[in-house]
Amino acid sequence: MSKALYNLEELPQSSRHLSIGAVASRFLWLAFVVTIPPLCLYLDIRAFGSEIPEQSFIEITQEVFLFICVGLFSYLAYRKPVDRVFAIMAAAFFACLLIRELDALFDQIVHGFWKYIATPVAVAALIYGTKNIHSMLSGLSRFLRSQAGVIMVVGLVVLLFYSRLFGMADLWRAIMGEGYIHTVKKAIEETCELLGYSLIIAASARYLLHRLRHD
Repeated sequence: MSKALYNLEELPQSSRHLSIGAVASRFLWLAFVVTIPPLCLYLDIRAFGSEIPEQSFIEITQEVFLFICVGLFSYLAYRKPVDRVFAIMAAAFFACLLIRELDALFDQIVHGFWKYIATPVAVAALIYGTKNIHSMLSGLSRFLRSQAGVIMVVGLVVLLFYSRLFGMADLWRAIMGEGYIHTVKKAIEETCELLGYSLIIAASARYLLHRLRHD
């Protein structure tokens, strides 16, 4: 392994303490982040019992986290012109996810109405990104090389894949058999989704702070 990689034996004592402190800080921060989903589930159970409603603490927290992510990347676009194209596309992506999460609200207008709101947002972002492809790819590459980018990728994988696979009704029917309870399946799936959103908002906030501090 290259000496350039975390060789603590060759670091000054002060730098060694800083590295350990930074790792401990990140550990505690992520430990706090992953407690959010079970805490929200506990609040839902205490408030609503076994019949968790559509607008539960978990659902509302997901929507709030997405709204904050849109705000964080919008602010990054405002403060850092070099990141503007990537940040606007990221904000548009999370705006589309937020619109999708609010589908129950939009269904009161017309069933599936969220698509008519999300589609123009997605198309506009794609056109903007395509016209500024080099700047977008540069910003995306810079983000993915950061520690926040790694956390974001993990969060998106949990949200888009793990939560869907782990929340499959057939899986929980096989586990519970005749005692299958839909609420259990829903609680597990929604909690996994919130875990993904928790990692995503942590990554978004971390990257914004990183860009504001170091550039």
